[in-house]
Amino acid sequence: MGSGASKAMASALSTTSKDELVFTISAMPAEARSKLAEAVADAAKQETGGGRGGDDVVIAASVFSDLQPTAIEEAENRAISLQQLSQVLNYIVEHCAKDAWTGARPDPKAKSGWGQVALTAKTVNLYDVAAKIIHKYTEKHQCSFVELLAKGNQPTTYFVSHWWGEPIADFVACVQQHANDYAIGKQDPKTGDFDGAGAYYWVC
Repeated sequence: MGSGASKAMASALSTTSKDELVFTISAMPAEARSKLAEAVADAAKQETGGGRGGDDVVIAASVFSDLQPTAIEEAENRAISLQQLSQVLNYIVEHCAKDAWTGARPDPKAKSGWGQVALTAKTVNLYDVAAKIIHKYTEKHQCSFVELLAKGNQPTTYFVSHWWGEPIADFVACVQQHANDYAIGKQDPKTGDFDGAGAYYWVC
């Protein structure tokens, strides 16, 4: 695409609302949406000087269901990156309120001691993510969640043990702090955060 066409596209996108973009993308064939997701990922990597080792996929919520898995034979090579965790969190932020997510939480008023409560992006935990995202998108392809996100092996660099009931937002913040503490990857001059490039976390 020439520079003139690129500028025209950029101009058109800048004046298009998010709802209009979502409507346009949702009307695309699955193959076209997959190509769009790949293009967005490649553009993001170019902008950040190559991304995180070339293995990550930027998850666009509108095309999440169209991601195609990459077979990774050894389980130890199915660790997840900070970028991928952050994109899952972005998906939660975008969909939790809009789709009126609910989740099981202790409820002293319920006979079983548990009840369904409205969730927010700050209260969604790994049990909720497993039910609403992981199972939903892996059952179709019979693959691991990381195999949907990765383009190749993502060998484990760090092992993380945590409570599944912990809010995902807090968990991602902890992984981000780990990347900052050990200066992993490239530092954002604006936020001071490190992008965690080259590090993959095995989350139990």
